[in-house]
Amino acid sequence: MKQKVFFWLITSGFIAVLLLFSFWAHPLADDYILNYHYKESGFLGLQQWIYNNNTGRYTSSFLGACFAYKKFLYNFYFVPPILLMGLSLLAFNQLILKLNQFFIGKRNKNIGMISIATWLIYIILLPEKSTVFFWFSAAITYTTGTILFIYYITNWLALLSKQEREYKFCKILIPLLLFLTIGTNELIALISFISTISLLFFIKPEIRLKNKSTIIITIILGAMGLLLLFSSPGIHNRVNGTLLTNFLPAFVSTSIWFAIALWYILKLAIIWIVVFLCFLTVKSGLLSYQETFIKTIFKPVKSKQIVLVCLIITIVPLFLILTGSHGSFPLRMLNIECVSITACILLLAFHFGTKQPKNKVKGMLVNIKKYFTGVIAVFIIFTPLSYEIIQTIISGYNYHLADQIVQHKSFETIPANHAIIMHNIDSIRSQIINNNKIYSRSVIKNLAREEPILLFFNPVKPDNSFKYKLDYYGLDSAKVGNQWLINDLKH
Repeated sequence: MKQKVFFWLITSGFIAVLLLFSFWAHPLADDYILNYHYKESGFLGLQQWIYNNNTGRYTSSFLGACFAYKKFLYNFYFVPPILLMGLSLLAFNQLILKLNQFFIGKRNKNIGMISIATWLIYIILLPEKSTVFFWFSAAITYTTGTILFIYYITNWLALLSKQEREYKFCKILIPLLLFLTIGTNELIALISFISTISLLFFIKPEIRLKNKSTIIITIILGAMGLLLLFSSPGIHNRVNGTLLTNFLPAFVSTSIWFAIALWYILKLAIIWIVVFLCFLTVKSGLLSYQETFIKTIFKPVKSKQIVLVCLIITIVPLFLILTGSHGSFPLRMLNIECVSITACILLLAFHFGTKQPKNKVKGMLVNIKKYFTGVIAVFIIFTPLSYEIIQTIISGYNYHLADQIVQHKSFETIPANHAIIMHNIDSIRSQIINNNKIYSRSVIKNLAREEPILLFFNPVKPDNSFKYKLDYYGLDSAKVGNQWLINDLKH
């Protein structure tokens, strides 16, 4: 009981702090692009501009246009992070619930606790957490795709386990969810479609026949989504070089980025614990009844087949994306690759657990279960997330406050539609930190001077998208340091 209380205190603390960070986030220059094109072209025109000039991500651009409506995003920038955190936690809760029903068959009273643990582990293994929730343009593209894909897998589990209450609902939702998932970003689009083909390959022919209409509609909508995404003029504008010249360098880039993703995952002790518990649970024979049930749905699987499928899911989409981008691969996209690899590792742990002879480890597993909540809580505490939260608490508020001072003095008090940004955000931060007695100790002061790790801050900085920020504030130009930025968007 004490361990459960300890676990809930830890997890609720993490969640509370992550929610607090939502109020410190603020729009970046890229976010103001939505405002400009919405103002110029309206709701549909904004999406058309993105599709023709930027990317074919139809789901993400639709959601972006929704948040840009009546400048909602800029007045309530803290809302999207809270929504995405809540929806991602709910998605993991639904997935764990369905996995529990699928493999164990009876209600587990610890579903809520396991869901929160899974959600925190998901956050822990991400290389760039700041773009997962707190920067709108990245979060609405990548996090939305992850949430939709989790719901997509959950509905497949419900369909295959023949849960009568949800059966008809799932038949409608599955094709729609795949179509929407593909429209969020290119990597999750390829992963979700290849995963679907792999799933259908392993399902028994008679099960496929029973769900023939759902499968056909899912494949058709999935193919339409891929065509809509990859044939867009916007995505071709972003391709660096030609695909033929990129083909050979992509092999090298794929091996490098795949190794980087593996390193981010395998360096975390919490991942090793979860994989070990998954393997041990299957090996113990606790799921023997459900293994029989699973055999009625899936064909016999050889180890070589499942290893090959996992490699295809994790490598082929990565290779295709790197071919188009000439090796360019932002960390926010690597987040998805890390989640994909981790899911495949857990699938392999489950598979090899079923292949091992059952032995008498039930007693050991029961003993582990007694301390499970404590072990998970301790290992969540001693992951990089704990340091990142502490560092962001110390430095994030000062960064946020300094940025607000710069914004207020530069953009809101303006003569003749020209902003002169004389204030250096780093010097203002130093003044705030030095004037605050809390930061008297050198270690804490150094932490406060660093950029916040969990928040994505890109302070006043001359770039091509900065003119959209000037347009939002109704400015003709701005001087940042010695450089003048002209707003050429005004007619």
